[in-house]
Amino acid sequence: MIARRVQIVICLLVFSATAIESAYVWAAGGVHEHGAATLLLSAEGKNIQIEVTLPAESVVGFETESATAEQREIVEQARTALLVPSHLFVLHGNTCALTDAVVDVGSIVGASQSPSDEHHHKDHEHEDEESAIDDDHPIHGEDAESPPNSHSDISASYRFECESDEAITRVAFGTDQLPFGLERIDVLWVADWGQGAAQAVPETPQVTLQN
Repeated sequence: MIARRVQIVICLLVFSATAIESAYVWAAGGVHEHGAATLLLSAEGKNIQIEVTLPAESVVGFETESATAEQREIVEQARTALLVPSHLFVLHGNTCALTDAVVDVGSIVGASQSPSDEHHHKDHEHEDEESAIDDDHPIHGEDAESPPNSHSDISASYRFECESDEAITRVAFGTDQLPFGLERIDVLWVADWGQGAAQAVPETPQVTLQN
């Protein structure tokens, strides 16, 4: 059991490093990096953990620290929306209930304004539903000016307990586009049933987890 957990951690670290390198190359090529997100999925037995990193620019429309009441309200709306994972993705291949959700908006909320990371606990929420976000617009008003090369992220962590240890076969992000108008989502997974990496884009807003 311990050896398996160590393997999962090592694989996720390797995948994370690969994703960061890929993002750097993507940005160096001149592509709008603000539209790129990452989803890391790890599974052991019936338990699944998913870590999502999203560019703040795509989610709230700015990446500087929120300074106005309007901006703080926008951030709070985004935080509330992200506590519901189906706003981002839907898992297929197994029936899984959300047991915990944590959203971190610390990069765009000052310490004096921000409470501790928001937690959301669910015992009977199933992820066999369609995603609730279909539009390609971020939750924001007017964009705030950000310094050159600035890049802030919003992260979310979700824990699920599934009915069985059957494999998750697919992660769907929408019907015909990605949430928040994202240009791509890099998906990395490591589980008892396999590991790999793939990419979701607006034209194909889902990833098949091939073993």
